Amino acid sequence: MVRTLSVALAAFALAGATFAVTPARADSVSTTTVTTQNGPAFGYTDGYWDHGHAWHHWKDHGDMVHFQKTYHAHYYDGAHTGYPGAGWHAHDTWWSH
Repeated sequence: MVRTLSVALAAFALAGATFAVTPARADSVSTTTVTTQNGPAFGYTDGYWDHGHAWHHWKDHGDMVHFQKTYHAHYYDGAHTGYPGAGWHAHDTWWSH
């Protein structure tokens, strides 16, 4: 009985240690892309224009979702190529206000 309990406790401790060193899930939201100084100005399903007018693909789906929810007025549901000027809004510098 004592041996069974010891084995069970050792297995539980090993499982806990495994979970403690397991990396974060791949589908967790990463905000590194959207919090940079020169971050997204206008977001689209296929990527974003940054403040300096450079095109980028989203680092991951979580970054797109974060931008879409946080800056919904500047997110457009479609590919940037389907919009005039490929989606760049020359007269809208909302991030500098």
